[in-house]
Amino acid sequence: MNKLLVIGAGGQLGSELTKALVNTHGSDAVIATDFQESVKSKFAYCRFQTLDVLDKDAIANLIQEEKITQVYHLVAMLSATGEKMPEKAWELNMMTLFHVLNLAKEGLLKRVFWPSSIAAFGPNTPAVDT
Repeated sequence: MNKLLVIGAGGQLGSELTKALVNTHGSDAVIATDFQESVKSKFAYCRFQTLDVLDKDAIANLIQEEKITQVYHLVAMLSATGEKMPEKAWELNMMTLFHVLNLAKEGLLKRVFWPSSIAAFGPNTPAVDT
């Protein structure tokens, strides 16, 4: 059985994706994570664990202990905050991705999913030909 790890599950995309993954794969196959313990109540339908994704060893340990085969990487600092703290945004958005990609390169994962940012277009972006 594939085991799926959703990191950054507490956000808008993560909470919806986690529900869909549980509906498809079952609650035993999905672990939702976020750095905020306060979002745990959103995930009564599956396992939840707090996770510091800046800590590559913590990610690797969770992947190995739980026999995770797929990671859905949804960790991101949104653009408005990131513009105020560009170095912190780079560290959070990119270094965490590099951690996950390197763990896959090391053979700990079969699949990594990393969506593009929803912040790429604003509310005034034309709906046609974008």
